[in-house]
Parts: sequence; C-alpha cells; structure tokens
Amino acid sequence: MRSQPISTTEVAAELVKLAVAQPQGVVSDLAGPREERMAQLAHDARPAKRVIEIPLPGPRGAAGHPHLRRLA
Repeated sequence: MRSQPISTTEVAAELVKLAVAQPQGVVSDLAGPREERMAQLAHDARPAKRVIEIPLPGPRGAAGHPHLRRLA
C-alpha cells in the first residue's frame, strides 16, 4: 500500500488555518512530499520485526503495486 506521510506539525498548522478561515467547503488533501510503501515504513520503524506485504487482488491491489499498476 502506498502512502505519503506528512509531519504532525504540518497537519496541525493546516488545521489551524482552516479552523480560523471562512468556510471553504471541500479543501484539497494533505500529503507529504514523497510516496512511500507502508511495508517499507513499517520495516524502517521496527527493523527487527518481519514485515510481509500481501498485495490485494484486482484494481485496488494494482493501484498500490508499482509492477501491477503498469499491467492494469
């Protein structure tokens, strides 16, 4: 699964801006600058633990797997 981690400080700052601003309806998503794989993030956080990545079948799984994305 892919993710774009973002610092809690950045999220908090954006939430404060939204809270004090005029109502805006739908706002853009927040995301970090780099796309990361969740399995790699989990492994980096706890290198002594074994991480097994199991891709989901179908279009949802292909969206998160770089090799299958090209085939989908």
